[in-house]
Amino acid sequence: MNGFKPYFRRLTLALALITGATTSCSDEMETSIPYVRIDARLSFTTYNGLKVPGITYFKQYGYGGIFIIYNGLDYSVCDAACPYEADASVIVEDEGGIGTCPKCGSQYNLLDGGSLMSGSSRESLRLYGATASGNYLYITN
Repeated sequence: MNGFKPYFRRLTLALALITGATTSCSDEMETSIPYVRIDARLSFTTYNGLKVPGITYFKQYGYGGIFIIYNGLDYSVCDAACPYEADASVIVEDEGGIGTCPKCGSQYNLLDGGSLMSGSSRESLRLYGATASGNYLYITN
């Protein structure tokens, strides 16, 4: 029986390490919005308003469309579908930088990356990556 204890401890440690590795945090926040691949390139020449802070653009990418916002320092891109409803047809409406879900009434700060402000939802809007380089804005996930 004494010879079994060291093996049991090693087995317990190995299982703990495997469990920790498979359930560790990831870079992406959990969201109710399904993953939809985005790989877009928008020209600042075509969309010259993208360089103006506070203007919100809507494009038909992602699950329910996306909002693109420049805050003067960097770009944030978030899905327009309300995560509480998790339905591509329930799109948050932009009201001067505040997004409001027409169905559940949840409100999101579009100028701050779609962060939840109030309402039934417990999630912020799904974020996508945005990188400005040269004359283009690249949007990916």
